[in-house]
This record gives sequence, C-alpha cells and structure tokens, in this order.
Amino acid sequence: MKALPSPPYYQFKPLTHQFDGGFGVIGDAFNEAAIRLEQSCEQQQFFNSSLPIAYLYRHAIELYLKSIIIVLHRKLSLSFGPNAPDGAPLINVRDKWVAIYRVHNVGDLYRHFDDLLKSHRPQLQEVCITDLNSITTDLPDWITAIEDLDRQSTFFRYPGAGDALKGDFRESTIAEIWSRFRPEDPPGKAFIELNANDEVVGAFRMELSDVETAKNLLRATANALAAIHFAFRIDLARGM
Repeated sequence: MKALPSPPYYQFKPLTHQFDGGFGVIGDAFNEAAIRLEQSCEQQQFFNSSLPIAYLYRHAIELYLKSIIIVLHRKLSLSFGPNAPDGAPLINVRDKWVAIYRVHNVGDLYRHFDDLLKSHRPQLQEVCITDLNSITTDLPDWITAIEDLDRQSTFFRYPGAGDALKGDFRESTIAEIWSRFRPEDPPGKAFIELNANDEVVGAFRMELSDVETAKNLLRATANALAAIHFAFRIDLARGM
C-alpha cells in the first residue's frame, strides 16, 4: 500500500494551518454541537428546538462535503478547474466552476464528491485502507431529500417558505384540543385566545413540527459523512 506524505495535523493548529482550510474541524464542531444540544433536549425540551438542531446537522453536512472535496483534490493533485490543487477551491456546478464559499446546496456538493469518487476509484482504493464499497448506499437518497427541503441553506434558519412545517404550535379547535387531553394521554400544551366577551377566537395546540422527522435524516447523513471525512483524512491526509 502506497504511503502518502503527511501534511500538518489539523486538530491543534489554527484554521489557516489546516490542510483543508479548516472546513473539517469546523464541521466536527457543528456536528458535536448538534449532538450535545439534542442530548440536552432529551432532558429539557424547549419550543422549536428541532430547528437549531437540524440546522447544526445540516451545516455540518455542508462542511464535511467541502472538506472531503478539498482533501481529494489536493491529495490526488486534481486542479479546481482553472485553479491549481493548492489554489482557491472551486466546485463544479452544472459545468461552471464556482468558489466553494458560494456553494451551499448539499446536492451540488455531493455530486462533485461523487464524480471524484467514481472517476478516481481505482487510484483511491490503492492508497486507502477504507473499503470504498462500505460507503452507505442510502447516502445519495438522503442528500436528495435534504436538497429538496433546503436548497439555499435557509430553511432551518429563518421564517418564510415552509413555515407550516416548522413551528411546534398549530391552529386547532377546542374540540380537537379536548380530544387530546384525556386522562390516558400524555401531558400537552395548548393556547386558547379569547376576545373581550370571553368568546374563543383562536385555538392552538403544541405538536412537534415536521422538522423532527427531517432532523433524524440530517443526523444520519451527518454521521455518515463524519465517518467518510474521518476515513479520508486518515487514509489520504494523515490528518487526524
């Protein structure tokens, strides 16, 4: 097995010293923050907690993909389009080379990574201890689902498009709320709005948002990419 030269270890040096420009170490930080916040919420939930947790996982996914792409380009001596392997990183998006800092769509990033993997698989398998066939076959479908939900990396950060899916409170009726507060039901929260005549003008119930499901998908994807990122940093960059 061919041994490659070792660049500086990245864990205990400033971001400017990182082999991948710091994308990987920041990805680790966002992933760890998501894990810790999620664990904390298991003990004490707060309203709309799924949104920041999902965003942290989603951003970790973006950072891991960028780190992996840079490591592959630089260790395989592949130019970034018009730029040299050690130059400013670019991503190929629909046959145009775009600065890596301007690309936030995880689908575009994954397609670039997948093209590198397919085009240089024999070369990679020669130098990698990791079995490239062990990369989960679910990953492309997971990435597609995330891309469909959050193309601009803004869905989990701002109100706007998809608001009906995001919040933990939903419009309801008195009858529906009472139907969920039977003795055998778990505790719940509701908000009833009255006018000056004590007439009900609004009823809202707490219900975990659809982001809860998306959060599970994002966690699985971040975990898979964390493992791939770790493997390539070890096998190619000797960077862990």
